[in-house]
Amino acid sequence: SMIPAQRAADLAIRADLADESGWCPINADDFESRRHPGVHVIGDACLSAPIPKSAFAANSQAKLCAGAIAAMFNGTARPQPRLLNTCYSLLSTTEAISVSGFYASAEGKLAIVTEGMSPLSGGAELRHREARQAYAWYDNISYDSFGAK
Repeated sequence: SMIPAQRAADLAIRADLADESGWCPINADDFESRRHPGVHVIGDACLSAPIPKSAFAANSQAKLCAGAIAAMFNGTARPQPRLLNTCYSLLSTTEAISVSGFYASAEGKLAIVTEGMSPLSGGAELRHREARQAYAWYDNISYDSFGAK
């Protein structure tokens, strides 16, 4: 089987939020659309490279975007873009590996501040700890997003 071409959802395409790349260009400081001011796009639909398209990253983007919108309504300074991402991959029910990153806005673009991953030489205790962290992350993001596990 083949993986279809990846792009923003049909809704974003029909709303003219996506450009010729199929993704929605945004301002790095607040995730406002570059095509339609006043509209903000987060998550998989937006052009936010080098930030990965992950639930953790989208949650971080949502918080920055909400802070920027609140600042706009309050006439205060927008928060400085500081975005986090961690992706866990379970190897079994008790072992995991991860990649993580810290990102910021630099010269109007999103940029890597630092990125890292589980060391290849990590032992069993590290893999077990990362699995516990993966489950805790899931519980936390579920509560943060929906108010329940």
